[in-house]
Amino acid sequence: MAKLSRVIEVDPQKCVNCHACIAACPVKYCNDGTADHVEVDPDLCIGCGSCITACTHGARRGVDDFPRALEALRSGGRMIAISAPAIASNFPGSYLRVQGWLQSLGVRDFFDVSFGAELTIKSYAEHLRSAAPATLIAQPCPAVVSYIELYQPELLPYLAPADSPMLHTIKMIREYYPVYAGYKILVLSPCYAKRREFDETGLGDYNVTFKSLADHIEAEGIDLGSYPEIDFVGDAAERAVLFSSPGGLLRTLARDNPGAAERTRKIEGPDILYDYLKKLPAMIDSGYAPLLVDCLNCDMGCNGGPGTLNLEKSIDEIEALIERRSAAMREAYRRRGLGSSEAAADRRVNRVIAKFWKRGLYGRSYQDLSGNNGVRLPSKAEFEDIYQRMHKRDTKDFLNCGACGYDNCEAMAVAIHNGLNKPSNCFHYERASRQEMTAMLFAGIRESAQRLSEALGRMTAQDRAAGAEATVSVHEIARISGEMRASIEAGMGYIESTIANMDGIRSSNKVTVEHMGALNEQIQSITEILGLISAIADQTKIIAFNAELEASAAGETGRSFEIVAAEIRRLANSTVDATARIKQKIEGIQASSLKLGEYSRRESESIHDGSGLTAKLRDVFSHLADYSVESDRKIRGSIEEQVSTFNQTLEELDHIIRELDQYVSR
Repeated sequence: MAKLSRVIEVDPQKCVNCHACIAACPVKYCNDGTADHVEVDPDLCIGCGSCITACTHGARRGVDDFPRALEALRSGGRMIAISAPAIASNFPGSYLRVQGWLQSLGVRDFFDVSFGAELTIKSYAEHLRSAAPATLIAQPCPAVVSYIELYQPELLPYLAPADSPMLHTIKMIREYYPVYAGYKILVLSPCYAKRREFDETGLGDYNVTFKSLADHIEAEGIDLGSYPEIDFVGDAAERAVLFSSPGGLLRTLARDNPGAAERTRKIEGPDILYDYLKKLPAMIDSGYAPLLVDCLNCDMGCNGGPGTLNLEKSIDEIEALIERRSAAMREAYRRRGLGSSEAAADRRVNRVIAKFWKRGLYGRSYQDLSGNNGVRLPSKAEFEDIYQRMHKRDTKDFLNCGACGYDNCEAMAVAIHNGLNKPSNCFHYERASRQEMTAMLFAGIRESAQRLSEALGRMTAQDRAAGAEATVSVHEIARISGEMRASIEAGMGYIESTIANMDGIRSSNKVTVEHMGALNEQIQSITEILGLISAIADQTKIIAFNAELEASAAGETGRSFEIVAAEIRRLANSTVDATARIKQKIEGIQASSLKLGEYSRRESESIHDGSGLTAKLRDVFSHLADYSVESDRKIRGSIEEQVSTFNQTLEELDHIIRELDQYVSR
């Protein structure tokens, strides 16, 4: 089994074992929930960082190389840095001053990974042309690479055999900038998982996230405005500055391959990406798969990676910053040279890229790490045994509620079978255990009450015959009464704990219901937008059709315009089809969301009812406790006083038993 570096750390003191991290994790079984906190197995973790965002207790954090890099700089180590394109959205208007501050610490020069992205597109285009693969999976995202290496090695032949933009940049520096030989490379990154990429390839010395930089700047009270703007060395990128955004790879590729969009699947976000990859082998075999899969783990692309400052920002704000930089870079290339057309600018970009691209220099191979994945499925008999241990004895016991963090009860059973969780973390197990414990407490109290009643009866009869016999019975009564009081006190403690748990569950369920309502509102707004897009597409088709008629009437003169109009109409048709498919998917999501919301509402009502019954149970136990204390006081009095009050105690005991019978019969 290959040992992988740890990229996610857990603070056991802060972890409350709520399993939100497991629920957010795309691969689930890299988490161990058998202890009082959830630990991470680095050899199965893909480093996506979803659990960091999901943890509201601050118990999970990414592993960052900034402390080591800072120590190396303070020791006089020679260092240069490369900056990921996402730096522009994380330090808007000040990222060049961040580089100025780092230069004051000893970093000599800075390179833009966006130019490495330009080289990456060149590598992709050359591979598509020379190898003609059935499908090519883009690999700038290290979490995606780790996932395929660990969990779907059958996709390794389709993973682009080219370096990521960061590795392209590092190799370019080593090959074409000998002045930096012997310098360590500091990588300014949005992603903790990049550490895996650097370990596997032996390139990249320090992975320093934007978040760690910002935390240090804030903690030390550093004023970035007091540092100069330090620009990148080397040639500039053009539209590859978009690479950190969803679809940025595709838009860069389209510069020289205008038809790329029709053969590319753009997909991002852990909620859909990994399910898509699971289905991809079948799609490749059936011929349905796209030529290029442009995929990123994070919903907002690298701009919203786990090591960024953008997780709470609107994607509109983030994308506006990136688009503004893209427009400036494209304009700069248009102004270079004599020609100012976009075609001339594209040729200039390609000439610059050609200076730093060499066949065979930027190749990448991968490891089959599936041997790390030792998770095994239970047999049918083993499943049944696990379900019994989880107190799942009937169909209604399989709630598939997801409270354990897994998608369903079967997945939880798999985790238990592999020693990665325990039955007591199942919501149904806790509920069934509470019911069994309550029944057991009632049985114990009723038995003690019955024994006490019998002892009192015996003492009354014996007292009339002999005082000595009565004394013995009194001691027996005292002992039984003490046992009963202890049982009642234990019951009270258990009921108080149950009420606290019910309150916690009710609070959590309320948040779930509120989130489902917000999700439905967002889905509805998306549906409205799709309607607007469809309307625009319909109008576009009409305009394009009219334009074709006018162009046909113009004869040869209008031939070029007729081609353009036909292309516009084709794109409009594609937009309508795509919108219809999206609408269908959204309607399915909305239906599932409404169903889940209704289930959560019903569960909330059940929890409310359960809380009410538990509160009533607490009142009964409180009443029992009062009677128990009173009985104990009387029993510990003088024998003469006890004998005279036996009949009264018997009546009180009968009243207690009637109350118990009445509650149990509810």
